Amino acid sequence: MKAYWAEGCLLKQVWGSLPYAEEPFLAWEWWESLGLPWGAVVIEAGSTPQAAWPFAVRIVGPLRLHRHPLGMPWLSPRLYAPLTTDAQRAPYLRVLVEHIQRTHRSLWAGSLSPAWSYLPPFAQAGLRLHADGSFVLAPGEFEPDRELRRKLRQAENLPISRIHPSEAFAFWEAHYPPGLKKRFVEVLRRLLRWPQPWQVLTVGHPPQAVGFFLIGEKRVWYIASARLPEAHPQAMTRLLSEAIHHTHAAQKTFDFSGSILPGIERFFLSFCPHWEKRYRFSTWRL
Repeated sequence: MKAYWAEGCLLKQVWGSLPYAEEPFLAWEWWESLGLPWGAVVIEAGSTPQAAWPFAVRIVGPLRLHRHPLGMPWLSPRLYAPLTTDAQRAPYLRVLVEHIQRTHRSLWAGSLSPAWSYLPPFAQAGLRLHADGSFVLAPGEFEPDRELRRKLRQAENLPISRIHPSEAFAFWEAHYPPGLKKRFVEVLRRLLRWPQPWQVLTVGHPPQAVGFFLIGEKRVWYIASARLPEAHPQAMTRLLSEAIHHTHAAQKTFDFSGSILPGIERFFLSFCPHWEKRYRFSTWRL
């Protein structure tokens, strides 16, 4: 197999020949919605594309930065056919790493999905690896403890509604948590213009809180939320509990898109999830 960099019309042609993608953020519309320069490392067998690894690109002077953009849980490839074992995925990872090693004046960095966290090709090539992860709940794992059940009883009369993403964004933009990057606000605004993969829930009538959840084939990611200062103390607990039930009813894993900030960590841990270890890679090629 061999690899090359593609973008624009050439990449769009390749993209259309790779039908398999579990994640919604492997859709062409998703990457175009980001409004960022981007391309992909295309892997071929013979003359047939087998995979494409997308990266956002930023030019800084003579340097090209290939990165994992905001709004995406991880980097993974769009494929010609599913690959289900490490033995099947390893050759693709080696070809990706070999391509990265051939580049100059460039940075490559991104998070790996659990399925693609086979590390030997990265470690053998000397790429830096960093531990990462998230809180998750697989179907059948959500068993609220006594304290969580008490909080949910306090909020059980708050109605839950679905709302169109564009309508919910206006509420979120007015009340999102302080300290959030302005770039993330703009990225979310852009991504919500493509409503297909989103589920947005509100709690209370009129709404007291809103949550944005990204729907994949096997997983649902909690991406963002906001609440009124005067909202019910357990409004977000009610909202996330409902989202988890919806996710598990569809036999999918709920991903909290984990944070290590102490307050958020404590809140997520109240749902009794487990920590799913993942990895990030990075390397400078000078």
